[in-house]
Amino acid sequence: MAARAVSPFHRTPPEVVLPELEVSVVLLEEEETPSYGTASLPSITADVLAFLSEGDMAQEEEAPPEPPARKGPGVNTLLVGVDELLSLGDVSSALELLEKAEQLDPLESRLEGARARCEQAQRAALEQRLGSVKQVPRLKLRMAELMKLSLDARMGFLLSRIDGHLNYEALFSVSGMSRMETMRVLVQLLDQDIITLAPR
Repeated sequence: MAARAVSPFHRTPPEVVLPELEVSVVLLEEEETPSYGTASLPSITADVLAFLSEGDMAQEEEAPPEPPARKGPGVNTLLVGVDELLSLGDVSSALELLEKAEQLDPLESRLEGARARCEQAQRAALEQRLGSVKQVPRLKLRMAELMKLSLDARMGFLLSRIDGHLNYEALFSVSGMSRMETMRVLVQLLDQDIITLAPR
């Protein structure tokens, strides 16, 4: 194999030697933070405490005393009022007094008799308002007008049974309510001018 001729102009570059650098790390000393002492809070003296306590006592002394609670009527007074209202024909007010008496003392033995007298007076007033049980009620309003009224479920059900043929006595049987409750609803319908009595 023939040797390659070296050009006289070709020179090998000299090696560059870099001087070694010494790297020194200087650790900065942590500065000391001066410590400041916390100033002690002044303590409350006995004179100040005495002054504050005297102020609280003065406020308590100046406050007017609350008036004693007024006691309501007892059960005996309420029951007497029930009988007086029944004698005047005011059954609704008598029932209100009776309910208050029942709340005060539910075990009062006279409550049962007072309740029976109220129900008897109420039944008599309802029967007088309705008249004869043989009378036949009929609707006074059309169905479209009834739909606009705010009627509860009892009124709506009873109105669905009023067809111009059933009398009061028959409605008591098909209403699904007690006789007393059915009479109450019928009186409400009469008072609101929703039903009327069919001519005989």
